Amino acid sequence: MIATLLAVVNALSLLSIIMQMRSDVTPSYPPIVRAITAGVWAIAWGWAALRRPLTLKMVAPLLTAYGMWSVLWLLIFARSDYDRGRVAFQAAFTVLLLIPVWAAYWRRH
Repeated sequence: MIATLLAVVNALSLLSIIMQMRSDVTPSYPPIVRAITAGVWAIAWGWAALRRPLTLKMVAPLLTAYGMWSVLWLLIFARSDYDRGRVAFQAAFTVLLLIPVWAAYWRRH
């Protein structure tokens, strides 16, 4: 369920980025790189969602990689003080959200 949801979210993000590339708005990141990463994450989560027996084994590592990528992305492309202030919060929140995921993962294995 989580894998399917994240696959859909990233696919929609990819479409949004492609539509944004046509506008005159210039984001702080290269839109083509964001589109590629959104596509890669959509494929990864879609693949995880289709692999029912392996989904439980793959969710914790994939969520960890996704969280780390989100924090790294924000760290690299943060321009404003507000965004820079969000880096520590997002990193801490990601770790807090991953604790129960990894606890469930280790309980099953």
